[in-house]
Formats: sequence, C-alpha cells, structure tokens
Amino acid sequence: MSAFEPSSYGVVIDSRRLDMLQGLPKVATEPVVASVLGVSVAHLARLRRDGRGPLSDTGVNGRVMYRRSQVLAWAVRVMEGR
Repeated sequence: MSAFEPSSYGVVIDSRRLDMLQGLPKVATEPVVASVLGVSVAHLARLRRDGRGPLSDTGVNGRVMYRRSQVLAWAVRVMEGR
C-alpha cells in the first residue's frame, strides 16, 4: 500500500501529514487531532472506541485528550501498515 492510499483505518498518513502531526501541541483535544488527521471527530471517536486509534486520556473535565507522542507512534504504525 502506498502512503497515499487510505489505510484500513480510513486515514491517509503521508510525510506531509506526519509533519503536521509533529506540530501538534504536546497534548491535544479530539477535534484538533481529527482536523490534522483529516477525519471527522466522529470517525476518530469510532477508532478510539474500537481500540484502533491513537491512545487517549480523559481529562478532569471529561474531554478526550491525545498526547502528541502517542498520535505520532500510531501514525507511524498506520503508515507501515500495522
């Protein structure tokens, strides 16, 4: 699979998108991560619920938060087809 074909995750990860992910804040909200990944918040939430998305944390206020390091690690796995 080339980096430009949608993965089984429904997300296209290429070097440009990886660069964008590296610009995420250290901890980002679900809408921010979804925007950078080019997917809807609902799609990212579905990946999270199915255990197929980046690892996330729930903040004190109940918001889903993603650590940049976890999003990057997940994106690399997606790029490698794992």
